[in-house]
Amino acid sequence: MAETMLVRPDLTPEMIERGRQLIEQIEGSQVTLKAAFWYLDAEVGAWRLIIACPDVRTVGPAAIYRKIRKALGFLNLDAGTGVSLDAISVVDTDHPLVRALAGPSKTIRNELVGAATIGNVTAHGVFVSGVHLYRP
Repeated sequence: MAETMLVRPDLTPEMIERGRQLIEQIEGSQVTLKAAFWYLDAEVGAWRLIIACPDVRTVGPAAIYRKIRKALGFLNLDAGTGVSLDAISVVDTDHPLVRALAGPSKTIRNELVGAATIGNVTAHGVFVSGVHLYRP
């Protein structure tokens, strides 16, 4: 019987930098960001840039995706950089993953923000296969 080997995709330095640039650009377009991070979706084997904002409740996710699409165009980001609209998820600030990452103490969060990509941890009962925090 053949063994199944899990291939874990890399979160490249370029993806981290481009994600940071995109977040800054989005903030400049009057979107209130409460959390932003790369998350390894183990089910599909791909990194997703998660953007959590309260505006999802008031204006809906489609309006936020339009602003993100505009920011991507302004920065000239595409699939070749690892940062495309297909790799981005807009969620409410009440999303379980966002709540889990916001749960650790402020000191721990501050040490993790932008410092490293961590993985295979459980935060407040939620398993996190991989994450790089810009803002918890």
